[in-house]
Amino acid sequence: MSLQKSLALVLRSVNYSESSTVTTLFTQEHGKITGLAKGSRRLKSSFEAALDLLTLCRVVFIRKSSEQLDLLTEAKFVNRFHPEKPTSSQYYSALYIAELLNTLTDPYEPMERLFDESLITLRQLQQHSSIPLTLSRFELIALRELGLLPRFDACVDCDKPFDTDRKTTFSIRNAGLVCPDCRNQYQRLMHVSGGAIQAIRWLLTNPPTSLNRLHLNPSLTHEIRLLLTRYLRYTSGQSFKLHRYLNRISKP
Repeated sequence: MSLQKSLALVLRSVNYSESSTVTTLFTQEHGKITGLAKGSRRLKSSFEAALDLLTLCRVVFIRKSSEQLDLLTEAKFVNRFHPEKPTSSQYYSALYIAELLNTLTDPYEPMERLFDESLITLRQLQQHSSIPLTLSRFELIALRELGLLPRFDACVDCDKPFDTDRKTTFSIRNAGLVCPDCRNQYQRLMHVSGGAIQAIRWLLTNPPTSLNRLHLNPSLTHEIRLLLTRYLRYTSGQSFKLHRYLNRISKP
């Protein structure tokens, strides 16, 4: 057993007993951890509100064996996702960030850049940035950091560069674009426009502060959302609870 410290974002919290919770956190230094916070539900708990959902806190925990829960011994409140004039879309989008991190990341796999991008994205949501584009950018960055990013620069089969002036097809199973010469050997392809691919490339190469410079028509934004939704569902092997709602608000 060893004592560990880190900045952490609360992803999930489940009541364990009358006085304790089991909390999942995405930490800056240690990746995802799940620990038992004894006494956290008491009125005068030393954890106070530091383990509330979407709270940024500094935690101290004892790392146990792989078959046991870690033991959270201390959590100090730093910040919380809290827009000045919160909307349901903002709040559900923030919950989706937590759901995505909890689903896609593995325990004890440090991912400091993804941690930083998570906080940046939550701040962008607080500032009323375009929710569909903010989420799409985060999904793409997360996939890249996890080594799961599809190929958007060329055909996944023959490496032929893709011309963004025309439509093409995308293979969810093979994680990338498929050119006309190769598409006959693939099944269940999605049609995707050149504009959508061009926008995806832009999202991958520009900082989140530049999102207000990207002006897409609603149908193009919705096309990107559907592509990423289907790919994430296939890659993770499960459905995300908030996808249906978030895709509905991006409909043209």
